[in-house]
Amino acid sequence: DTRIDINMTAEMPLSLIASNLKFCDTIGFNLQSVNQLKQLKSGIFYLICDNKMPLKASVHLILLDEWNQPLLDLTNGSQLVAAGEPDVFCKVVEANRSIIELPVSEQQASLIQNARRAIITATFDTNQKPGCDGYLKIYDSNYLDCKLTGNFILKTKQE
Repeated sequence: DTRIDINMTAEMPLSLIASNLKFCDTIGFNLQSVNQLKQLKSGIFYLICDNKMPLKASVHLILLDEWNQPLLDLTNGSQLVAAGEPDVFCKVVEANRSIIELPVSEQQASLIQNARRAIITATFDTNQKPGCDGYLKIYDSNYLDCKLTGNFILKTKQE
């Protein structure tokens, strides 16, 4: 009687070609605790996205009031997040960082005071890579991570 032990490892990533694949998330957004908010004159939000997906994305960021009604659309739909760069095996091993500047006017700044939530929508499309067959593999280690920071100009009492 002969016995054979076999250990097997299988790789089963999601393989796809994407065209307008949308992912949406709602996050808390409350700047009321910032004392100088009423003195906000203008500024810039920075949407910093680290993309370890093999897909490029366009992002859309909308601020909502306490009743989930849109207050302010900070984007115009042309803000692009670069795809992670696949290696020779068409697997993304390192995230690609994109920094998107979102200018805020004085009029828009007054609306920001009432924002309670933000909706971020990422619309993914396949980023064709020479040497890859068109179908890109998505692994559990792939992600799109975005954070919002800002730099603002405040009014002084002399203005």
